[in-house]
Amino acid sequence: MRGSTAFIHTKAAESLASNGRLFFACICYAGHGTSFEPEEHTIFEGTDDLGSSGKFSLYDQHDDGETRRHKSKRHIKIVTKDGEEYIREWEKSKHYPSILKLRNWLAEAGLEIESEAGDFDGSPVTEQTGWAIIWAKKV
Repeated sequence: MRGSTAFIHTKAAESLASNGRLFFACICYAGHGTSFEPEEHTIFEGTDDLGSSGKFSLYDQHDDGETRRHKSKRHIKIVTKDGEEYIREWEKSKHYPSILKLRNWLAEAGLEIESEAGDFDGSPVTEQTGWAIIWAKKV
């Protein structure tokens, strides 16, 4: 599982002293569904104070509710003030683990959850939770 979130939790737990604490924040999308959005979504676009402009966008976004995988294509275009264009495109794949999976990984790594929230305002974890904000202790 090298490179997986479970591996990261294990390495984090190994680096803690006894009773050490881990603060962890992760997107978990409790209601992760299946969808496809082919249209382009601009993440940011603008011009800097030197006259170079840029645009970063996503398209062909696929969400698989069963595997909890998100795949998308990304596109960056930068145009200098002199008109030179730089374009980069790539594909990205992400896995959004469930809150249950995160809890299990932390327990397997020897970490005990002391508190958790569903967002950075401290809301409880619910079916609508988009984030897992966790404070855990090495046991």
